[in-house]
Amino acid sequence: MSQQDVVAVLSERLLVAAYKGQVENVVQLINRGAKVAVTKHGRTPLHLAAHKGHLHVVQVLLKAGCDLDIQDDGDQTALHRAAVVGNTDVIATLIQEGCALDRQDKDGNTALHEACWHGFSQSAKVLVKAGANVLAKNKAGNTPLHLACQNSHSQSTRVLLLGGSRADLKNNAGDTCLHVAARYNHLPIVRVLLSAFCSVHEKNQAGDTALHVAAALNHRKVVKLLLEAGADASVVNNAGQTSLEVARQHNNPEVALLLTKASQVSRFNRGRSLRKKREKLKEERRAQSVPRDEVVQSKGSVSAADDTPSSDQPPLRKGDLKDEPRSTSPDPKGKKSKKKKPKEKVSALSDPISPADEQTLPRQNVPKRRSKHHCSSPPPPHEVRAYQLYTLYRGKDGKVMQAPINGCRCEPLINKLENQLEATVEEIKAEFGTVQDKMNIKLGQMESKTQHQLRVLDKLMSERLSAERTECLHRLQQHAELEKNEGEKRQISLVDELKSWCMLKIQNLELKLSGDSRSSRPKSTLSTCES
Repeated sequence: MSQQDVVAVLSERLLVAAYKGQVENVVQLINRGAKVAVTKHGRTPLHLAAHKGHLHVVQVLLKAGCDLDIQDDGDQTALHRAAVVGNTDVIATLIQEGCALDRQDKDGNTALHEACWHGFSQSAKVLVKAGANVLAKNKAGNTPLHLACQNSHSQSTRVLLLGGSRADLKNNAGDTCLHVAARYNHLPIVRVLLSAFCSVHEKNQAGDTALHVAAALNHRKVVKLLLEAGADASVVNNAGQTSLEVARQHNNPEVALLLTKASQVSRFNRGRSLRKKREKLKEERRAQSVPRDEVVQSKGSVSAADDTPSSDQPPLRKGDLKDEPRSTSPDPKGKKSKKKKPKEKVSALSDPISPADEQTLPRQNVPKRRSKHHCSSPPPPHEVRAYQLYTLYRGKDGKVMQAPINGCRCEPLINKLENQLEATVEEIKAEFGTVQDKMNIKLGQMESKTQHQLRVLDKLMSERLSAERTECLHRLQQHAELEKNEGEKRQISLVDELKSWCMLKIQNLELKLSGDSRSSRPKSTLSTCES
């Protein structure tokens, strides 16, 4: 068996061990040189371990350098596979290692889409806290909130709304989350969305509001909730139909009756509120100003009836002149009558009497009318003794009355303004609190996002350093091999030079030896000749 076959067998065993969660086998196989293999669906051991929830196997694979963001045939990462089944610990581990949070699969779904679709609120919470995009849309235009509302996962819906998701975003069909919840008759989701102040007047591409959708599908309780939240039953869709007409078209009598009553009640409430506003405005105008003709009449009645110390010689009626004591000596009865006269004349301001009625009025009735005002309860302000400083005001019945200017009549208005100021201060404080909470949430999201980015950068830096280290080692190895080759070439050239030099020397020696032998031969021939 060749080395490649051995590695392939080990990789297959690694897939099986990761799927079954056998940590020791995974460690042994990695140490023996097993490489990352894929299944027929393109899934790695990390995909399998994340889907099965084997946290220790995931940690071992991550330490061994397994790629976090590798995608299978459906473009799903290990984070997608963990979110599908709600393995929160695995999701947290992958996020801590710096995986991509918003990677989309073939359908455009992120890991947050998967967690919200299956209703794993804790997994969704971990992803939102880590900085996952809560406004991401898949290929159908649905956000994670759309999917959570469609499957009636109220806790996931709350997590997304608290994480900054917007309930009024529309998908490719123009439906908001309220449309989706109304279509599937999910009452808890409708309540959650309405408590988050989502708009009840948004229309989809067909021009239907959520009320149209609920009326067409005979969802009576949803219709009731929407009407209580202020949905307008008179809005028409692209076909020119109101929600009442849609309910009648689909033969939903209960919803039609509810919508009919709602329109009548809203019309009655609108008219009643308008009447209340008009009455309030009239009262404010009466309190602020006095009509000109009534002022003239009141002036006439005051000049004819008032007996106040501010006038030097007050005009008196004939009947009063007869009853007045003629002597200038102090008389207690006269004092009493003087004290009682202003009460008569003040009452003339509150109940003006015509001259004809004054003449026909018997004098015996006057003390009776006076005795009526003497009671244990404190007198009204228009029947108190008049002083030099007085004020005129208009009563609830619209009559002009006189009262001593003991206190300013602006005090109720000032108190009202003070109460309004206190209320506005409280509202501003509440707004500050909400803004501060939103800022804290955004700062927390930014902090988690920056931490995630820092982890990603650290991982990238470590990968780059390891790549540069291997590249440097490779360069050093190449340089050493080049130097070795050059040394061998030099040695070969030196050997060749030595060989050539040696050959030259040998040839020279041979030449010398051959020359010596030639010179010795003639000498021998000469010696033989002489002999």
